[in-house]
Amino acid sequence: MKKFLIFGLLLFGLIFVVSCATAPKKGPVPAKGEVAPAPESEYGQAKELRSRIMKWGLDRYATQEFNAAEGRFNEGESAYNKDNEKAKTAFKDAIKGYQAVIDKGFPAFLEAKIAGVERLKKSAEEIKAPVAVKNDYNGAKTVYEDALNKKKKEQYEEASDLLDRAKTQFQSVYDVTLAKKNRAEKNIDEAGTKINELEAAAEQEQIE
Repeated sequence: MKKFLIFGLLLFGLIFVVSCATAPKKGPVPAKGEVAPAPESEYGQAKELRSRIMKWGLDRYATQEFNAAEGRFNEGESAYNKDNEKAKTAFKDAIKGYQAVIDKGFPAFLEAKIAGVERLKKSAEEIKAPVAVKNDYNGAKTVYEDALNKKKKEQYEEASDLLDRAKTQFQSVYDVTLAKKNRAEKNIDEAGTKINELEAAAEQEQIE
């Protein structure tokens, strides 16, 4: 009987040790009245996305989404270090909202730039720029095509910079071609005037 009692106690002790070792570990629970850790990561990410939106003026392309995200961002700042659980949730919502603004706003922003480059490219082609300044025209066209590829890959900042370069180059192509065209037309006019003068002089000599 004594052996069974000792064996039972040992078995109970073994079960207790195993259960303690395998019990899931819980994270530290803030004591009552203690503030949860500040959501620094979420706050930083929200500020970074917001800064990106403001830099490129994307808010005007997604006003409703931006205003909603701004509301949650402000709520997060108000709760920061007071009710950090609330602040964390608000910042997460703001991050989703700001990302929605970028996803909607950047393509619209780039489309406006693309339209401007297209108009300038067409104007250059109408005055025969691909022939008059072939290398410069092809260079501008290559930059423009690179910009469109970057846009497809959602590399929006790079696409924007390339579109600015393409616009500058097409403007130069247009200006140079137009100057050549004007000089050629002037030379033709001057040559025509000279021919008319010679013909008039020849007719006068025949009369005399």
